[in-house]
Amino acid sequence: MPDYYDPHPLLTLERHVALVGLVAADTQRIGHQLAALTGLTLIDLERRVEHEAGRSVWEIVFHDGPRRFRELERRCLAQALFEKPGAVLVLGDGTLLDEASRQSVAAATRLVALQRDLPNCYWRLQTLQRRRAQTCWHPFFPELLQSIDQVRPFYQERQPTLAAARHAVQLAGRPTYDVVRQLMELIAQD
Repeated sequence: MPDYYDPHPLLTLERHVALVGLVAADTQRIGHQLAALTGLTLIDLERRVEHEAGRSVWEIVFHDGPRRFRELERRCLAQALFEKPGAVLVLGDGTLLDEASRQSVAAATRLVALQRDLPNCYWRLQTLQRRRAQTCWHPFFPELLQSIDQVRPFYQERQPTLAAARHAVQLAGRPTYDVVRQLMELIAQD
């Protein structure tokens, strides 16, 4: 007999719902809230990489380089894609830059891109940088964010992978609960 405190998801999925967005898309926060409201398991790919390496993404990139981070990310993604039942899978902003990862995710998940336009992305990054008193805005870009032109190549490189997602959710000007509600409706259609 199940205990009162045993988790009981509100729904179960055959395949993961994968969320991907730019660094300023609040993908992790949205993923956490979606998992909490649905009872689905949350798989945060960057946290898995950190657990595997025993240090933060930033430390991995600074000490071992981006190539090592991407190797760990590919390995953790391959493991996560085989987990059952379906979960909320939060991808890093660059996960889909790797062709093999992009194909695996497309085949095994329901991919949702969390979208922000470039000015909104820049504004959000500026806000986060000030709030956290950071000297870097992304582990692959170890510099203080001072201009939208710094974000432009990063944004343009990732846009094609986001545009390839079957579903897209616009974030600009919307509260998180509204985005999560839209994602719940999308999941219910499956």
